[in-house]
Amino acid sequence: MSALIMASCSQQEQTAPANITLEIQDVILMPESTDNSPASITFSADADWKISTEGGQDESNWLRVWPESGRAGKAILYIEADENTSALERMRYVQIESAGATQTIRILQRGDGTLPQGQSIYQTGGARDTIILKLRAGRKYQVDVNQGDEWLTPVYLSQGERFDSLALILSGNTTLSERTASVRITEAKSGYKSAITVLQPSAALDIDLSLMQIQLPSGTVSGEQATQWVDRLFVAAFDQSGNLLFSQDIPKETDGIPSHIQVTPQEDLLRNVYPSAKVYIVANSSRKLTDFHGTEQDFLNRKDTASLRLFDADSTRPPLSGVVVTDLKIGQNQLHINLSHVTARVIFKVISDTTANAQAAVIDKLRIGGFSSWGYLFSTSTDGEVSPRSTNYYSSILPNSSNQYQFFAFEGSQLILTVRAGGRYYQGIAPNILKRGYKYTFNMRVAGSKSTSSNVVPQRSTAPGEVEQTIDLIPL
Repeated sequence: MSALIMASCSQQEQTAPANITLEIQDVILMPESTDNSPASITFSADADWKISTEGGQDESNWLRVWPESGRAGKAILYIEADENTSALERMRYVQIESAGATQTIRILQRGDGTLPQGQSIYQTGGARDTIILKLRAGRKYQVDVNQGDEWLTPVYLSQGERFDSLALILSGNTTLSERTASVRITEAKSGYKSAITVLQPSAALDIDLSLMQIQLPSGTVSGEQATQWVDRLFVAAFDQSGNLLFSQDIPKETDGIPSHIQVTPQEDLLRNVYPSAKVYIVANSSRKLTDFHGTEQDFLNRKDTASLRLFDADSTRPPLSGVVVTDLKIGQNQLHINLSHVTARVIFKVISDTTANAQAAVIDKLRIGGFSSWGYLFSTSTDGEVSPRSTNYYSSILPNSSNQYQFFAFEGSQLILTVRAGGRYYQGIAPNILKRGYKYTFNMRVAGSKSTSSNVVPQRSTAPGEVEQTIDLIPL
């Protein structure tokens, strides 16, 4: 019985599998031959070991692994491969066996990068692009563009000892849909045939506009929907260098302003992504902007972008604007934009200083003028006022019983008020301090002499967004 038990234990010890520990289980080889520096992998085994190889996709003898066997302990396998002259990668498996245990190493050799025979599909971006094809040298290839030759051009870049380089040059896709090109490459002597399909999406920017809220001239936020204030939009986007990506005029439809536009940038500016692009929105804008094709600086220098569509007698619709800095990309883009007034609201109160000049009590004519890099001064007191067409504009206003008049003026304007009282003209100039989104009150005091104006001290109200100042009108 004792002998049987010892024999049984001895048999269990002999049949217990050995332990094989591998550093890595995948080896990737380049297509070029590695005769001078074979790859290696380190492993350890508890018992004597040996190796065997199994074919992957390729059963040919292109791979060499040595040593084929060894003693227990730490060991190094060396791996060497012939050059892979095929476009396709190839793979073999090496198995290490030791006392009933097995470990498998996968060896993958890359293809040489040449264009394979058969069908190949390339998907590109919508912007201009170049596909470089690597062909085996020493052959006379025939290249035919069967579809898409108006936007895809094949050009040989170089011919080398081992490889030729063929470029497929793609123009940007300025259409609003994906397009397909078909290229066929053949070589009669070797029987090489390759069919290439190129899929290029549209380079259009799909933009959903969301007009969030309106900043009123008082500096407060309106609770009204933006669509209630807007009868048309003009959108202009510029890249980081100030180049115009696109401009779009959007008239109001029956149900409101369209919230979705699809535009393609100019051909020479087409990109797949436009980092930190600036998108300007001008509401109630001039139709003249439809033909705008300048730079960002040109756009900012105009600043009369809403000058022809401002007011009517029943409804005051001052120009609104907004700007957002965002990354635009080909495909869907969501823009949330707050609109604000590009004007300041100005109230003129004309005060007669009867102590200085009794004749100034009766005002029989009032004229408002303005000078500004933003363009013009406009009056809500007149009905059917012709829109100004020069940077210097004067509108005559009939006096009213309160001698109080409301206007909207562009920021930075220098306002000029001229009145005729008692047969004499008086004039005053408001300082160049107008700021968009603010409400200004100017007390224009008709004085009897020039000396009075030096005693005037500007006074500002404490209400946020409001400024009040007294300006003397002096005799001309």
